[in-house]
Amino acid sequence: MSSRNRIFVITVVVFALLAAGIASYLFFRPPATQPRSLLLYTNYQSPETITNWIVDTDTGEKWEVGKGLAAWHWSPSGKYLIFHTLSPLPRQIWISNPDGSKLRQVLDGTDYPDLEIKNFDWLTGDMILVNVVRDAQSYTYLLKLNTLTFEQIPDSGGFIKVSPSSQFWLEFSMQNKYSFFNLDGRRTPLPSYLGDYYFSPTEDKIAYSCAGEYKFSSLCIADINISGITNERKVAENAFLNAYGETWWSQDGKYIGFLYYSEENKETRFRAINVSSGAIAYDWIFPTKDTRNFWSPRGDKIIDWGGLLLDLRTGQVSSFFTEIGETIPSYVVDWRMIEVP
Repeated sequence: MSSRNRIFVITVVVFALLAAGIASYLFFRPPATQPRSLLLYTNYQSPETITNWIVDTDTGEKWEVGKGLAAWHWSPSGKYLIFHTLSPLPRQIWISNPDGSKLRQVLDGTDYPDLEIKNFDWLTGDMILVNVVRDAQSYTYLLKLNTLTFEQIPDSGGFIKVSPSSQFWLEFSMQNKYSFFNLDGRRTPLPSYLGDYYFSPTEDKIAYSCAGEYKFSSLCIADINISGITNERKVAENAFLNAYGETWWSQDGKYIGFLYYSEENKETRFRAINVSSGAIAYDWIFPTKDTRNFWSPRGDKIIDWGGLLLDLRTGQVSSFFTEIGETIPSYVVDWRMIEVP
């Protein structure tokens, strides 16, 4: 065989193998992982007897995570799940994969005997803001998961809530003043009424009660950034009459829900307002005794801290923990669409 023919044959074989490899990848590769509707809850009888469970609310599959630790929320990207100790103190912080596997400690409070570690929240998928007290003063520290460094953010007070963009957060100073603050040290004072704050989960917007027929009875929304608030507008007039507890957004940012007491019918109800139109989207009886509530990731259910479940399509109320056969006192921690490896 001539050299030219040999080169031609080799070229044909190489292209054939390459084509076969591409076809195999396209047609025989495993399907991409689909996010799962996962609810995280904790069994709690005492600080020494904590167990946590993840339930796939579509399939009913259930598994234990972070035994002996208190579970907290998934990171914004769903990459990590966070845990912490309740007892003994000083506090420790742990993270795991989103399904609870590969649990590892990222902060040990015994390494910082002069600091009292309070609460914490995600800033980004790889950074956690931690409220600490030192010498009776509140400060914000930054825990970087990539390097495991834990350092005070200069000139910071205590943080309250992180913006959806993770570019800044709401800060509360010892002088009872609210501000926006960021990692660059920029601080923007805010009006005192924004102590009633509710950040959108999807955009840099804030919802708050504003003046209506009665003081702070209406619903307003404003755009937010590190420079402050802009484009303030009233969404619904007198929305919060007889309302109580927290106000919370649906996970897609389309609705704002709250509890109120109907004087006419003498019953607790859940109401949701469409933030685009101001129209009432849902209004159902919801006999909860908790003020901490969660929207389902698909926006079709509400569950309270104690597991009371409201179907927003039908108004039917049920007990989540009864449905899954849970008999130990428990509370809901988080409910998200999570991609599990």
